[in-house]
Amino acid sequence: MVNFRSEVETIFPTRVANALQREGVRTLEDLKRKYPHPEDLLQIRNLGSVAVKEIIQACSEIGMEYGAFEPDDFLATLKEADWERIRSVRLFVDMDGTLVTWRPTTTFEQLLEPGYFRNMPPYTSVVEAVRMLTQNGIKPYTLSSYMEESKYALDEKNGWLDEFLPEIPQENRLFCPCTMSKSAFVQSVFGSMLNADYFLLDDYSENLHDWADTGGTGIKLMNGLNGSKGSWTGAKVYRKQYAESISRDILRYIYFLGEEETSA
Repeated sequence: MVNFRSEVETIFPTRVANALQREGVRTLEDLKRKYPHPEDLLQIRNLGSVAVKEIIQACSEIGMEYGAFEPDDFLATLKEADWERIRSVRLFVDMDGTLVTWRPTTTFEQLLEPGYFRNMPPYTSVVEAVRMLTQNGIKPYTLSSYMEESKYALDEKNGWLDEFLPEIPQENRLFCPCTMSKSAFVQSVFGSMLNADYFLLDDYSENLHDWADTGGTGIKLMNGLNGSKGSWTGAKVYRKQYAESISRDILRYIYFLGEEETSA
């Protein structure tokens, strides 16, 4: 029996071809259709910036233009004044479906059971990315909705953060009743309207649209379960990216999408 090699196997190194094929990419046409921009490839597990550059180089050698990719230049160009501005923004990070692997239920009552929130595993790449942001001087807030009917949700969400993200202090852990929008809740907490320097990282488009409509800046976490409707066309990061890549992309969005500093 003849075992025909796919087009990507004949062009790219084996480890790169294997990673692409796991995502259903067997031809260059698949590559361009599913990942039109080189940075999109970072959402593929086991593909980092070195592999992306190898893909671009291999495409160039066969006469296919696949764009430019210089992921490491951005942070190196930032000056101290840029870092001060980046660190001055307010970044809010959703928990369920963003930091935490969402566990579907079949009944509402399951959401009220003890251990439901506490025992959910983390999205490790996103948790590590947020930890890296704290190491760069960002002071993120968690912003998680909870059901007031639950006797356990708040304690369990705090316990989860104590274990997986203790870098976020208690005063930066915000819990919003499900009956209230996140934008309205944050405005009530800070006593001010949202502006472009209020960033929300969330997996739910409805939250992001409301946040943006109220003046803030949204970043969608693509977790592999959402995004089927394509209603959110704004900034995105992907759970399958490496943590370094997620962290860098969030910093890039903060720098380019936040409010411009005005001179006196």
